Amino acid sequence: MPTDPEKPTSPSVTILIGVGSNLRPETHVPMALRELRLAFTDLRVSTIHWTIPLKGLDQPRYANGVVAART
Repeated sequence: MPTDPEKPTSPSVTILIGVGSNLRPETHVPMALRELRLAFTDLRVSTIHWTIPLKGLDQPRYANGVVAART
């Protein structure tokens, strides 16, 4: 479909989205990535890093990563 020359178009930009969880991360992180893949066609995912909670809190460890996507 041709674009309307009267209507300005926005340039595509790269956005960064943090993803992570410490509650069932083996379920929640892949679920979040599936949803992001539905919303963006050009998606890049970092390595997932496992970290412990700060200040010695009694919590499960965290799975954290970053997703780069184009708008």
